[in-house]
Amino acid sequence: LLTVSRTSMDKLDKSQNEMMRFILGCTPETSCEAMHYVLVWPTINITHIVTQVKAYLRVSEDTNHALHNA
Repeated sequence: LLTVSRTSMDKLDKSQNEMMRFILGCTPETSCEAMHYVLVWPTINITHIVTQVKAYLRVSEDTNHALHNA
């Protein structure tokens, strides 16, 4: 349910890091963890996991969903 390749995740992560640096005006030496903390942004991996869980819960609650008993 909602799979993303490692390559795509890495590209999204890199884009998010560049965006955070642009917004905050940080140098490449600034840690990503610090920027995530300042902006209160979850990482791409966390966002993906939360999205997977939401989709799973939506399917499990809807007995008419095609994937409900899969």
